[in-house]
Amino acid sequence: MRFALLLLAAAALAQPPKPEPPAVPDDVTLDFDVEYSRVGERVAMDIFRPKTAGPHPAVLAVHGGGYLPAYMGRMDHAWGARRDARGILPKPPSHYLRKMYFDALVFNSLQVDFLIRAFGADHIMLGTDYPFDMGEYNPVQHLRSVASLTAADRRNVGGETAARLFGLKIPPQAEQGASS
Repeated sequence: MRFALLLLAAAALAQPPKPEPPAVPDDVTLDFDVEYSRVGERVAMDIFRPKTAGPHPAVLAVHGGGYLPAYMGRMDHAWGARRDARGILPKPPSHYLRKMYFDALVFNSLQVDFLIRAFGADHIMLGTDYPFDMGEYNPVQHLRSVASLTAADRRNVGGETAARLFGLKIPPQAEQGASS
């Protein structure tokens, strides 16, 4: 099943200038360096989105979703305790977060384990940030360092989740490498 994709990536504007926008396929629109404000901070976000919305839109939150996964319980509590915190959401925020996809670019095996327990390995994929200096230069080795993962989890995070999301076929030799 192929998904339309909305990719959210935020970066503080105080960082060094970003490289030129990446090349994107003809059916994708890149909104590069979209600015928004948070309390006391200006932030830029790159949004990759399909030119035409597909039947199954998907949201990919990079860097493990930032603080969102760890804040899920508090958001649900606020949604249940305060009417003004519900906004227009008929269900708790965790219901919507569990529909999102996340990368495993969190630099810590405990956080990768948490993401998989919270959202399922079928919603987590490798991340790298390469070629930036904070990049994970060996994301496969990082994935292998997460002792709690099953072979199926490693296959999902190592490529199957991304393949499903982007409508790609994984060559057989790549499937073997991700699970070892």
